[in-house]
Amino acid sequence: MSSWIIALYPLIIIALAGVAIYEHTKTTTLSLPVSPILTILTIALPLLAAIHAIYQPSLLRAASAKTASTLQNLLPTLLQAIQLILTTVLATLLTSDAVPSPLRECLLETRWKQFWTSHDAESIRRIQDALNCCGFRTVKHMAWPFPSGPPGGGGSEESCAVRFGRTVACREPWQSAMQGAGGWDAAVVVAVGLLQVLSWVMGRRFAEPYPFLAIVN
Repeated sequence: MSSWIIALYPLIIIALAGVAIYEHTKTTTLSLPVSPILTILTIALPLLAAIHAIYQPSLLRAASAKTASTLQNLLPTLLQAIQLILTTVLATLLTSDAVPSPLRECLLETRWKQFWTSHDAESIRRIQDALNCCGFRTVKHMAWPFPSGPPGGGGSEESCAVRFGRTVACREPWQSAMQGAGGWDAAVVVAVGLLQVLSWVMGRRFAEPYPFLAIVN
């Protein structure tokens, strides 16, 4: 593997993991309807790729030995296939979150309505504060602070807009946040996939430990 790839590989892995951690934090803070399993796996994927790159040369050398068992022969390819399948599945699921669709809009509205009906003031307030908005469809629609009186009775439905001086409803920025999170996570997964291919090609070409990983091997 050329020296510049050797030097950049750890930095790229750290950067990708950092982006994934940031997007996981944002997804949690904004209570986006995205499974935390997906975002956690996205964080783990660059780390798994790094571990695989560390041990791949040793696995390839063991597989090429004359005394190698069937398992030793298959293990490098098997691990590569598992990582490739995980990468493909994650990329597909995350890309679907990055693309606008009626289903995503329905998920967002359902999540907000759950907060509203359960009087989950903390979640709604956190979203409104983070996105500088009020309500869902309009600044009056299911906004926090909750109405103090009966609907239509002149309660405090407008209090969010009045209190904080906000004129934007949360639906659009919240949807954009979901698309952005899905897009960035998908980009991380695709980048890891490209690194995986590069690692495999270079590992086959140079069946020896990478210089910066020599101490591990």
